[in-house]
Amino acid sequence: MISEARAALLAVLETAGVRAYAEIPDRAVPPMAVMVPSGDWIVSGEAFGEFVISFDVEIIAATGTNIIISKALDETVETVLTAIYNAPGMYAAEVGQPTSVEIPTGVYLGATITVKQNTQL
Repeated sequence: MISEARAALLAVLETAGVRAYAEIPDRAVPPMAVMVPSGDWIVSGEAFGEFVISFDVEIIAATGTNIIISKALDETVETVLTAIYNAPGMYAAEVGQPTSVEIPTGVYLGATITVKQNTQL
């Protein structure tokens, strides 16, 4: 259930043309998206045997001038939102404001999109 949900979300991101990872890679090179379990990772669904799995998709912009980085981040967020909207069984619950994101290769501008997926056992 969990690995299938993770793989499905990764496939949606990659199909949208976003360089995406199911976990933080050792050699992280933005721009990219990284999936991490959200605070309410797995909760029960509406019916017996149904669950909602949530991942935070960290959108991380490459380096550059503020104007270029902000525009690139906006465009990537819109691309991911469109891809999630068109994916059956998934929805974007919220998008956090742009903020600094620290990964092993440095500090970058990023935004978090919480994506929820309906699944069954």
